[in-house]
Amino acid sequence: IRAVARLEAADAALVWKAKQAGFSDQQLACWWDVAEMDVRRYRKRLGIEAIDCNLRHLTPIATARLQAAGFRVFTYSANTASELAKAQGCAVDAILSDRPAWLKRAAR
Repeated sequence: IRAVARLEAADAALVWKAKQAGFSDQQLACWWDVAEMDVRRYRKRLGIEAIDCNLRHLTPIATARLQAAGFRVFTYSANTASELAKAQGCAVDAILSDRPAWLKRAAR
C-alpha cells in the first residue's frame, strides 16, 4: 500500500514525460523506491497505451525498452526514404508522416 501511495503522490505528467523520453519501468521504480510491477500497474491505471516519439530521438534500443514495458511505439515524421528506413529499423508499431500517400506507397 505504501508503494502505491508513493506512486499516486508522484506527478502523473512526470510519469508520462519520463516514458516518452524512454525511461523504463525499472528506472522509474528506482526513482520512487518501489517495485517495477507497481509502476506498470500505475501506468495502466492512467491509460497510457502508446508513446509517440520524434524520429530524430528514437533508437532501436529505446523502442525495445518501451515495448518491453508494454507500450506501443509510434514515431513521426517519416517524410523521406531515409527517415522511413530509420523508423522501420527501430521496429516501431506505427509510422506517421506529413505525406501519407507517399508513405503508403513507400512502405510496401
